[in-house]
Amino acid sequence: MTITSPATARLYYASPTQWGAVSGRGTIGAAPRQIRLPVCGRRFTGYTGGILVMHPTCVRLAVRGPGRQAATVTVPILISRC
Repeated sequence: MTITSPATARLYYASPTQWGAVSGRGTIGAAPRQIRLPVCGRRFTGYTGGILVMHPTCVRLAVRGPGRQAATVTVPILISRC
């Protein structure tokens, strides 16, 4: 999963095991624009994390699975629609 816009947006990800430990912290470390999620065979993988933005915006993501073409997804963050 890769953020394609805006340039200031970042992804935050913690494995399900880590999520409980980090969710109570006041700060997080450096967040990337791209992450690779672990897979469980042909089953879906959950995303325990978030999209970090500096202001309300639409975030465009390129999402790709093994052996698949990338799909583009636009997510409204702190606004009602894109």
